[in-house]
Amino acid sequence: MIYLFHLLVAILVAQQATSQWTDGPYNSSVTGGPACRVKELTSFTLVKDYLDYWTYSYSTERLLNRIANRFPCGIKQYTSVTIKNTEISEYITHSKEDFIGQISYSEYSPCAYYMYNPVNYCNQSLLYGLKEALLISPPGSFVLVLTDGTISDANDTALLNDIYSLLETKQSQVFFMVYWYMYGYEPPKGFQNSLLQDIASRSYGHVSSINLYNIWGAIHGLDLFLTKPVNASVRILNINVNASGEIKETFNTTALTHLLVYTSGDVNITLIDPNGNDADFVQSLSYSSGHSYLVKHPVLGQWTLNLNCKGFIYAMVLGFTGSSLTGKCSDSDCHPNATCEEFGGYQECTCKKGFTGDGFQCYDINECGDYWLTRCNGYCENTEGSYNCTCYGGMIYTEEGCVDIDECSSKDLNNCHPLAVCTNYWSWYSCSCPHGYFGDGFFCEVNECQQGTPCDPNTECNKYIGHYTCLDPCSNHTVLDDPWRSLNNKHTGYYYYDYYWSHCDNYLSGWYRFQGKTDQKIPEYCIAEQSCGTSSPIWLNGTHPTQEEGIVNVTTCSSWGDCCYWNSSISIKACPGDFYVYKLTGTPSCNSAYCVEPNQKVLNCSSLYCSHDEECRKENGVLGCYCKYSDVIYGDIQEDYPLPELTCSTSLMKLSYSKCLLEKMGMDTLTIHLRDNGCKGYIEREDIQMVKIDMVPQRGFCGGQIKVNATHFTYINTVYVSPKSDDMIQRGEIALEVFCSYERNMQVSLWTAINPVLSSVNISVGGTGSYRATMSLFQNWDYSMPYMGPEIWISAETLLYVGVMVEETKEPQFVLQMKDCYATPTSDSGHPVKYYIIKNNCPNVNDPTVFMEENGISLSGKFSVQLFKFIGYNTIFLHCQIRLCDKSTEICIPVCRVKSSSTDNNNATHSLTLGPIYNTGAGMQPVKQPAANNSNGAAVSSVTSLTLILYFLLLIFVC
Repeated sequence: MIYLFHLLVAILVAQQATSQWTDGPYNSSVTGGPACRVKELTSFTLVKDYLDYWTYSYSTERLLNRIANRFPCGIKQYTSVTIKNTEISEYITHSKEDFIGQISYSEYSPCAYYMYNPVNYCNQSLLYGLKEALLISPPGSFVLVLTDGTISDANDTALLNDIYSLLETKQSQVFFMVYWYMYGYEPPKGFQNSLLQDIASRSYGHVSSINLYNIWGAIHGLDLFLTKPVNASVRILNINVNASGEIKETFNTTALTHLLVYTSGDVNITLIDPNGNDADFVQSLSYSSGHSYLVKHPVLGQWTLNLNCKGFIYAMVLGFTGSSLTGKCSDSDCHPNATCEEFGGYQECTCKKGFTGDGFQCYDINECGDYWLTRCNGYCENTEGSYNCTCYGGMIYTEEGCVDIDECSSKDLNNCHPLAVCTNYWSWYSCSCPHGYFGDGFFCEVNECQQGTPCDPNTECNKYIGHYTCLDPCSNHTVLDDPWRSLNNKHTGYYYYDYYWSHCDNYLSGWYRFQGKTDQKIPEYCIAEQSCGTSSPIWLNGTHPTQEEGIVNVTTCSSWGDCCYWNSSISIKACPGDFYVYKLTGTPSCNSAYCVEPNQKVLNCSSLYCSHDEECRKENGVLGCYCKYSDVIYGDIQEDYPLPELTCSTSLMKLSYSKCLLEKMGMDTLTIHLRDNGCKGYIEREDIQMVKIDMVPQRGFCGGQIKVNATHFTYINTVYVSPKSDDMIQRGEIALEVFCSYERNMQVSLWTAINPVLSSVNISVGGTGSYRATMSLFQNWDYSMPYMGPEIWISAETLLYVGVMVEETKEPQFVLQMKDCYATPTSDSGHPVKYYIIKNNCPNVNDPTVFMEENGISLSGKFSVQLFKFIGYNTIFLHCQIRLCDKSTEICIPVCRVKSSSTDNNNATHSLTLGPIYNTGAGMQPVKQPAANNSNGAAVSSVTSLTLILYFLLLIFVC
């Protein structure tokens, strides 16, 4: 995407007014304001679109400040025009400060998303904006256009003719600065570029191509164009050529006060006056888009402009006339730091260069505050009317600022040895001895190791000052034992490049042996990038030598994009004891490092089966599977080291740790236990080694606790692990509290309760599996508080909440049906005295206290009934016949009418029994009423008339 292509048109404008002069010094007390008796300068108008303000506002502000320092009242009007497609907004002010504040703001650009796409330019109505700028600008204005070179209205001939007409009548000067982006994307050329050239040439302007980020340098060079007096320009010469060599142009001058010469391109100029003398440039400026030169008091006659050019160049000559009205003053009338005759031919007091004021009062300018005034990229010190620039070492000050001294250009400027090679750098230089010589460049002597073969192939020649030695690298090397070099140390984090993870071997120089807890070697095959603790791992593109081969050279490759993006050469030697040494130098890139793997020559791992996070090696002389080396613990944990995981199920909590991660953190994995020391962890070896510890979420299990609130049960325990001991001292245990919370429901309430009252049975379904069914008695309507203990004593007014549930099945089509649920006075489910609560899947409609909440919908069933007692008995027992119903082939939800019909089927049912249940009023003498044969075929204890009335009222209210 690229930025919205911005249009910036800077028009330097001043009011058209005739100066009224009086004899004698100017008296500022007449107006009560600052003394302003200086000539009017070119008008200033800025036309912009969505070009980011930071690219031009600062440089424009510095430009206007420099002009105001010498001519504080020279520019009377500042105008800003903003273009958004074809919409135009204008802003006019007489205050430089207000104008700077107005342009130092940029709205959001909708085209900013296209910054990096050179195809999707955001065309602007450039011609329309330029026309409006010319209309509001006074005659003789300087117009600066900043654009990306794309013009949406380039084919509007009527609009273009209007611009040509305005250029003719206004005599304004148009400069185009066509910017392009720093990534090499240049704007379209061809017809539109030719159009800009035509407009500029008609107005004695110019078109230059600049980098977007060099606009500030280009704007700096407009000083001489903006300080010319209003309506004082005479157009003399305009050249656009593409040539090489010498070009000579002549022109005649009349009565002029100054000549302004402007060039761009690869060109050098010589200006010769009518007397044959080289012109004296009183001021010159160089900047990114060209050069400008000012000549004072040119003589009348024929001048010659010599151009020594190469390629496409541009040259322009303007003349400035004086004013018909001049003041009457002399240098004695002015401030000591001002002169009476200045630029433009006016007889007036103007502060000298380096000062600011009205000519009668002049103040020093701090040039060090503006780089473009000094070009000082060293230490700048302000002085009265000037400044001093002290360059840093290796630099010298010129008109272009501090430039580098080429110390290598002369023997007198460097201290290199006569045999050494001098290399110049910015602000410094270096000396190096050529091949065959040894030293630091300031001293060189013959290097015997490079001029012959003084040592045998099994040793290496090492040069020192004054002598050399032959050393065996097998006994003279440095050991590298970095665990991050492991082949299996891969980066799996979010960021592709991680500064804190990637290592670099660019500092290595000499012979090295790779050795962790066992000997290691560089792999002989391609390694994937982002491995071995670095971004670009290095591997051996060849084979290791034998001891008989001595020292050999082998190519290494660095993986980055492809297997061998970079390559270099190293030396290798096989040593007695089955290990290798490598002569390494700095890596081709950073971050890039050497990868290692176990040296299989000394390990026989064929009989071992290591998991993904292990490797075969010897520790304390024992060969086995041990955790891989890695320096990654925190941050982006590698896939070899998964984060700890706690799983919470209704029957089991399981905490899992990576064994290798714990060991890497210095923990002893054999010491893991819960609050109850007898509950210890165990190790499972699958793809990786995991340390696991199990917890049953029940009160008191392994020292755990149960916390209960209105909505959840929470099981809490603490896991303890000890740091590794060094057989001398032992640190204290590290504790980690773990917990699982479960929403209060029938199932959770049962396995968190102590000795709940329940009945269980296993149900087999057509060979698909066996599932456990449980029935229990609950105290509350949400089935979250089961009755506990060996016996149940309940008052007669109590509602019994009965819940039946089946554990989750593998076949989702099964649901639970409570077929028949009834009460008997004994534990015998076949007792002849029965009171049915649910029959044929439907509730007993004759008992208003019976409510069937759920049946045939899920793997749970729920119903409630008010407690009663059988006449002549102190206990009751609850029985339920249940079955699993296949809802894919059956209608499982009961269809109940006033009198339910039989829905018996051939599927087997299973029985569950709860009891005994004691009525707390059973010891009292009940109110005797005649026994009645009810529809359930059982005699039950009577309830008072008041109780029945209350229940019927409750039912009516609910309905």
